Amino acid sequence: MPEEKIINKIIYSHTAIRGIAAVVVLFTHINVFLRVDSAYFHLVDWGANAVDIFFVLSGFILNYVYLSAGSPVPWAAYFTARIARIVPLYYLTTISLLPFFCYKHSGAGDFLSILFKNLFLVSGITDGTSKTINFPAWSIGVEVFCYMLIFPLLVWLHAAFHQRRMYQPIMLILLAVCSVMLVSIYDFEGLSLRLVGADLSFLGRGIFGFIVGFSCCSLFRLNYNNHVLRSLANGAIIVAVIAFLLSRLGYLGLGIVYPAILIIFFSAYDIGFVAHALKTRALQWLGERSYSIYLWHIPLMTYLGLLGLKQWALPTCLVYPAIIALVLLAADLSYRFFETPSRTLIRKWTK
Repeated sequence: MPEEKIINKIIYSHTAIRGIAAVVVLFTHINVFLRVDSAYFHLVDWGANAVDIFFVLSGFILNYVYLSAGSPVPWAAYFTARIARIVPLYYLTTISLLPFFCYKHSGAGDFLSILFKNLFLVSGITDGTSKTINFPAWSIGVEVFCYMLIFPLLVWLHAAFHQRRMYQPIMLILLAVCSVMLVSIYDFEGLSLRLVGADLSFLGRGIFGFIVGFSCCSLFRLNYNNHVLRSLANGAIIVAVIAFLLSRLGYLGLGIVYPAILIIFFSAYDIGFVAHALKTRALQWLGERSYSIYLWHIPLMTYLGLLGLKQWALPTCLVYPAIIALVLLAADLSYRFFETPSRTLIRKWTK
């Protein structure tokens, strides 16, 4: 089945969704840090699912960027871009926590093992958060695994079947099966390989989420000019958001992942009043700095804790926005003066 030509090069709605997901992770960890427990907490306490949304977005965007043109994937440029995108900031934020890590674990028997795993970005693959120095960065190692192994396999599948009628049914089956697995994997926490003692639930979330995003994008590209789907875009997103909120409030047992997949699919059209709202400067700003927000908030809160912030007896209504402001400031500086320049520099070096 031939894929339809896509005009838009950037999905601005997805940039905003990535920013919202990063802020949700930030809110979730601030709530834990300050021990906030309220109805508001339950509305924003879905940081784990926000990370799943990152995986789905990654699979979607890589498919969108590298397969929409219809030409072979430039693998050298692809691997360079992936390394330049994630590695420098990963190491910088991990190094920022090394003094704290060494102080707490210098006498531990697995000290060198943990350092080794973090150095080679495998701590998240084998142990999730438990052995990752900057614990949100567990997902970065899983992302790298998906970049290096899962995406090439999916590209091969695409090359083998995208001109055949069975391609769309294959993508639908992949989407359905991996969506269910992504939701169900939370019921199997601690899933392990006995031979290596590795917790694979985190890796499974990355793989299933990435495949969901990839298959979702393939279906999107096949139906890009489908007038019925385009006309339903805004309504479908609103319904999915309502279902999302009702699930958080306990009125629906639908979970978060299923509505999120619908939102990602229909928002990719980037049309209508929903897209207009997502394209606001504030949300685009957050989306561009989402990676820095995601990786810097734990180091900052860790050192605030070491400075005795919790013992200062300051009201939460002051501390909460102060932490948010500090993280956003650090993310902006990191994005401007480290993340973007290092990305540009690595691409120049490889050329």
